[in-house]
Amino acid sequence: MLNGIVEADVGVGFSSGVGGGGLVFRFLSNVSFYRVLLFADANTVSLVRVSDGVVSSLGESPGNVSVGVHRVRLELNGSLIRVFVDDVLRIERVDGSFLTGRVGVVSLGGNVTVDNVTV
Repeated sequence: MLNGIVEADVGVGFSSGVGGGGLVFRFLSNVSFYRVLLFADANTVSLVRVSDGVVSSLGESPGNVSVGVHRVRLELNGSLIRVFVDDVLRIERVDGSFLTGRVGVVSLGGNVTVDNVTV
C-alpha cells in the first residue's frame, strides 16, 4: 500500500507483565516490514522498521496508552508515515524503505485484541 489509511481498534494491557500489540504494515516478508506497537505497561506508542531482520526505531511517543482499547490510524502517503492513537497524532516520520506490502496484526507478549480493521 503506497497511499492510504489503515485503522483498527487495538486492546492492550489485559494481562500482567510486559507486552505490546498493534499493526504491521508494508509487510514484505518476516524480516522486512514496519510495525506500530502500543505498550500499556510503558504508556508508549512505538514505530519500528525491520529491514532484513535489523530492527530500527523510527519514533516513540509517551502518553495516553492505558490498559484498554485504543483506535489506531495509520496514514500512509508515499514515504510519509503518520501514526494516530485515539485521534491524536503521536508519530510522524518520513521513511521510504518500503512503499508497498501487506497489512497485519502483531503481539509481543501479553494479551492483545484487534478488531474493526479497515484498509
